[in-house]
Amino acid sequence: MSDILVAIDCGNLAVLVLLDLSAAFDMVNHDILLCRLQTRFGIDDVALNWFRSYLVNRMQYIRRGPAQSLNVYLTCCVTQGSVLGPIIFIVYTADLASLVERYELSPHLYADDTQVYGSCSPCYVDSFQTRVSQCTCAVVEWMQSNRLQQDGLRVAHHQPQPTSAATTGETIGWVIHPWDTVQTGSLHRCR
Repeated sequence: MSDILVAIDCGNLAVLVLLDLSAAFDMVNHDILLCRLQTRFGIDDVALNWFRSYLVNRMQYIRRGPAQSLNVYLTCCVTQGSVLGPIIFIVYTADLASLVERYELSPHLYADDTQVYGSCSPCYVDSFQTRVSQCTCAVVEWMQSNRLQQDGLRVAHHQPQPTSAATTGETIGWVIHPWDTVQTGSLHRCR
């Protein structure tokens, strides 16, 4: 993400979209994951059956003191704290990177943290804002269709410092907006 700093140093506009997922590891759908392993990564036969045996027929229950709930089969969830958990989540969200890149923006994915960022010259702000907005909407739709729940979405942007501000010593820093409060004309909301 050092390219954001380089862009700002060159006087460009920079945007960073931060996606906060709610219980991300708990939302990984086993059927979607197994299908993705087979179609996107070419995993089949013994290896796919190994993943299936790792995921399918897992049960959980809640215990409080001597009381215990009934066992419930899990159709979602990868074990947190395991070695495979973060790797499986990255595989589950691998298509997200190519989706972001279609909008000529850069993705940064690490386990359940997702960031989308990019920059543009001040003369291309309108088309850039449209691209960021369209990409953000596409990411939100992708997450919904893959049964991932967002806990929040924030958009941070850094505008170049005007010449008059530079001479007065005024600085313009990062402005962070929750996605719900971003107004039309700044960045556009999904419909």
